[in-house]
Amino acid sequence: MKDYFVDRLKRVEKSPRVIDLSERFFRLGSVLDWVGEQRDSIQKGQIDLDTALTNKISRYRLQFEQSSDFLDKSFPTLPFDQKRPVTFVYVNLIRHLITKAKQHPIKQGDGIDFSHAVISSAFANAATLDKHWKRRIESLPQPNHLARIYYGPELDKMVDDVESWQKQSQHARTGTSSN
Repeated sequence: MKDYFVDRLKRVEKSPRVIDLSERFFRLGSVLDWVGEQRDSIQKGQIDLDTALTNKISRYRLQFEQSSDFLDKSFPTLPFDQKRPVTFVYVNLIRHLITKAKQHPIKQGDGIDFSHAVISSAFANAATLDKHWKRRIESLPQPNHLARIYYGPELDKMVDDVESWQKQSQHARTGTSSN
Protein backbone atom coordinates (compact mmCIF):
# COMPACT_ATOMS: atom_id res chain seq x y z
CA MET A 1 0.00 0.00 0.00
CA LYS A 2 2.90 2.33 0.71
CA ASP A 3 4.22 1.78 -2.82
CA TYR A 4 0.74 2.35 -4.28
CA PHE A 5 0.38 5.59 -2.32
CA VAL A 6 3.77 6.88 -3.51
CA ASP A 7 2.93 5.93 -7.10
CA ARG A 8 -0.45 7.67 -6.91
CA LEU A 9 1.14 10.81 -5.47
CA LYS A 10 3.41 10.95 -8.50
CA ARG A 11 0.50 10.51 -10.94
CA VAL A 12 -2.23 12.79 -9.62
CA GLU A 13 -2.48 16.40 -10.54
CA LYS A 14 -1.75 18.54 -7.53
CA SER A 15 -0.93 22.08 -6.65
CA PRO A 16 2.48 22.80 -5.12
CA ARG A 17 0.99 22.78 -1.61
CA VAL A 18 -2.19 20.67 -1.71
CA ILE A 19 -2.58 16.95 -2.37
CA ASP A 20 -6.10 15.87 -3.25
CA LEU A 21 -6.88 12.78 -1.13
CA SER A 22 -10.53 12.63 -2.12
CA GLU A 23 -12.28 9.44 -3.25
CA ARG A 24 -10.85 10.02 -6.73
CA PHE A 25 -7.33 9.40 -5.37
CA PHE A 26 -8.31 5.98 -3.95
CA ARG A 27 -10.58 4.75 -6.74
CA LEU A 28 -10.51 0.98 -7.37
CA GLY A 29 -9.55 1.41 -11.01
CA SER A 30 -6.30 3.05 -9.93
CA VAL A 31 -5.49 0.17 -7.62
CA LEU A 32 -6.16 -2.38 -10.37
CA ASP A 33 -4.08 -0.39 -12.87
CA TRP A 34 -1.20 -0.24 -10.39
CA VAL A 35 -1.42 -3.95 -9.50
CA GLY A 36 -1.40 -4.82 -13.20
CA GLU A 37 1.83 -2.89 -13.65
CA GLN A 38 3.32 -4.78 -10.69
CA ARG A 39 2.31 -8.22 -11.98
CA ASP A 40 5.84 -9.53 -12.63
CA SER A 41 7.11 -8.27 -9.29
CA ILE A 42 4.13 -9.77 -7.46
CA GLN A 43 4.60 -13.14 -9.17
CA LYS A 44 8.30 -13.16 -8.30
CA GLY A 45 7.44 -12.31 -4.70
CA GLN A 46 5.00 -15.22 -4.57
CA ILE A 47 7.61 -17.62 -5.94
CA ASP A 48 10.11 -16.30 -3.37
CA LEU A 49 7.57 -16.87 -0.57
CA ASP A 50 6.90 -20.43 -1.77
CA THR A 51 10.63 -21.14 -1.92
CA ALA A 52 11.28 -19.68 1.53
CA LEU A 53 8.42 -21.63 3.12
CA THR A 54 9.39 -24.88 1.37
CA ASN A 55 13.03 -24.52 2.42
CA LYS A 56 12.17 -23.66 6.03
CA ILE A 57 9.70 -26.50 6.47
CA SER A 58 12.09 -28.96 4.79
CA ARG A 59 14.94 -27.95 7.13
CA TYR A 60 12.67 -28.07 10.16
CA ARG A 61 11.28 -31.46 9.09
CA LEU A 62 14.82 -32.86 8.81
CA GLN A 63 15.67 -31.56 12.29
CA PHE A 64 12.40 -33.00 13.60
CA GLU A 65 13.25 -36.43 12.16
CA GLN A 66 16.77 -36.28 13.63
CA SER A 67 15.83 -35.10 17.11
CA SER A 68 12.73 -36.15 19.02
CA ASP A 69 12.71 -32.98 21.11
CA PHE A 70 13.26 -30.49 18.25
CA LEU A 71 9.58 -29.70 17.81
CA ASP A 72 8.85 -29.08 21.49
CA LYS A 73 11.99 -26.98 21.95
CA SER A 74 11.72 -24.92 18.76
CA PHE A 75 7.96 -24.78 18.21
CA PRO A 76 6.19 -25.69 21.44
CA THR A 77 2.41 -25.86 21.29
CA LEU A 78 1.25 -22.43 22.42
CA PRO A 79 -2.04 -21.69 24.15
CA PHE A 80 -4.05 -18.85 22.69
CA ASP A 81 -3.06 -15.40 23.99
CA GLN A 82 -5.36 -12.53 22.96
CA LYS A 83 -2.38 -10.16 23.16
CA ARG A 84 -0.32 -12.27 20.73
CA PRO A 85 -2.69 -13.92 18.24
CA VAL A 86 -0.20 -13.86 15.34
CA THR A 87 2.44 -15.64 17.42
CA PHE A 88 -0.15 -18.27 18.40
CA VAL A 89 -1.14 -18.92 14.78
CA TYR A 90 2.39 -18.72 13.35
CA VAL A 91 4.07 -21.09 15.83
CA ASN A 92 1.26 -23.63 15.91
CA LEU A 93 0.82 -23.52 12.13
CA ILE A 94 4.57 -24.02 11.53
CA ARG A 95 4.42 -26.94 13.97
CA HIS A 96 1.50 -28.39 12.01
CA LEU A 97 3.30 -27.97 8.66
CA ILE A 98 6.40 -29.70 10.03
CA THR A 99 4.51 -32.70 11.38
CA LYS A 100 2.35 -33.06 8.27
CA ALA A 101 5.08 -32.33 5.69
CA LYS A 102 5.22 -35.91 4.42
CA GLN A 103 1.44 -36.27 4.01
CA HIS A 104 0.86 -32.72 2.74
CA PRO A 105 4.00 -31.22 1.19
CA ILE A 106 4.17 -27.48 0.54
CA LYS A 107 2.88 -26.68 -2.94
CA GLN A 108 2.90 -23.73 -5.29
CA GLY A 109 0.98 -20.81 -3.80
CA ASP A 110 1.34 -21.96 -0.19
CA GLY A 111 3.77 -19.17 0.69
CA ILE A 112 1.20 -16.44 0.15
CA ASP A 113 -1.57 -18.68 1.52
CA PHE A 114 0.44 -19.16 4.71
CA SER A 115 0.75 -15.39 5.10
CA HIS A 116 -2.96 -14.88 4.45
CA ALA A 117 -3.90 -17.66 6.87
CA VAL A 118 -1.78 -16.25 9.69
CA ILE A 119 -2.88 -12.63 9.39
CA SER A 120 -6.55 -13.18 8.56
CA SER A 121 -7.19 -15.80 11.22
CA ALA A 122 -5.43 -13.73 13.88
CA PHE A 123 -7.06 -10.35 13.18
CA ALA A 124 -10.35 -10.84 11.34
CA ASN A 125 -13.74 -11.99 12.57
CA ALA A 126 -14.36 -13.93 9.36
CA ALA A 127 -12.06 -14.88 6.51
CA THR A 128 -11.96 -16.99 3.38
CA LEU A 129 -9.20 -19.49 2.67
CA ASP A 130 -9.06 -22.61 0.57
CA LYS A 131 -10.22 -25.90 2.10
CA HIS A 132 -6.70 -27.05 3.09
CA TRP A 133 -5.81 -23.83 4.90
CA LYS A 134 -9.24 -23.72 6.56
CA ARG A 135 -8.58 -27.22 7.96
CA ARG A 136 -5.11 -26.21 9.11
CA ILE A 137 -6.42 -23.19 11.00
CA GLU A 138 -9.24 -25.23 12.51
CA SER A 139 -6.68 -27.81 13.72
CA LEU A 140 -4.90 -25.24 15.92
CA PRO A 141 -5.18 -25.64 19.69
CA GLN A 142 -8.52 -24.82 21.27
CA PRO A 143 -9.90 -22.74 22.78
CA ASN A 144 -8.87 -19.78 20.68
CA HIS A 145 -10.52 -16.63 19.42
CA LEU A 146 -9.48 -16.82 15.79
CA ALA A 147 -11.57 -15.78 12.81
CA ARG A 148 -14.31 -18.03 11.58
CA ILE A 149 -12.85 -19.46 8.37
CA TYR A 150 -14.94 -20.23 5.28
CA TYR A 151 -13.99 -21.76 1.95
CA GLY A 152 -15.58 -21.70 -1.51
CA PRO A 153 -18.77 -23.74 -0.98
CA GLU A 154 -19.43 -21.89 2.29
CA LEU A 155 -19.51 -18.34 0.92
CA ASP A 156 -23.31 -18.08 1.11
CA LYS A 157 -23.09 -19.18 4.77
CA MET A 158 -20.43 -16.53 5.36
CA VAL A 159 -22.68 -13.80 3.94
CA ASP A 160 -25.57 -15.02 6.11
CA ASP A 161 -23.34 -15.05 9.21
CA VAL A 162 -21.95 -11.57 8.56
CA GLU A 163 -25.46 -10.18 8.06
CA SER A 164 -26.59 -11.89 11.28
CA TRP A 165 -23.61 -10.51 13.23
CA GLN A 166 -24.34 -7.05 11.86
CA LYS A 167 -27.98 -7.26 13.00
CA GLN A 168 -26.92 -8.51 16.45
CA SER A 169 -24.42 -5.66 16.71
CA GLN A 170 -27.07 -3.09 15.73
CA HIS A 171 -29.50 -4.50 18.29
CA ALA A 172 -26.82 -4.46 20.98
CA ARG A 173 -26.08 -0.80 20.24
CA THR A 174 -29.73 0.20 20.28
CA GLY A 175 -30.72 -2.08 23.16
CA THR A 176 -33.44 -3.81 21.15
CA SER A 177 -34.09 -7.53 20.82
CA SER A 178 -33.11 -9.36 17.64
CA ASN A 179 -36.27 -11.54 17.86
